[in-house]
Amino acid sequence: MEQHALLQLMNLRQRPKERFRDFHMRFEELLGRAAGQDWSDSQKILQLGEGLNERMEELCYERGWPEEEEGYEVAIQYLRQLDFGVEIVEIRDGGEESE
Repeated sequence: MEQHALLQLMNLRQRPKERFRDFHMRFEELLGRAAGQDWSDSQKILQLGEGLNERMEELCYERGWPEEEEGYEVAIQYLRQLDFGVEIVEIRDGGEESE
């Protein structure tokens, strides 16, 4: 079971229009099932980053990424803020961000 969850975690990808908060919930659930809670912050951040969709990758590239020593929770908060900013723009513009 743990091995299967680890494989799922390694292959987890954020869907193109999926909000980060939803992807993060899926990531955390698989992380728990894969016994990844004890991973180092840098391991968690790396694995999370591997699964981000193109939109979030572009935002991170444009705006930067928190320093690794700031930790996993800081990285999560940062990604939530980036995603929230996109959501606000989408609401303001009356629809989803064009691709």
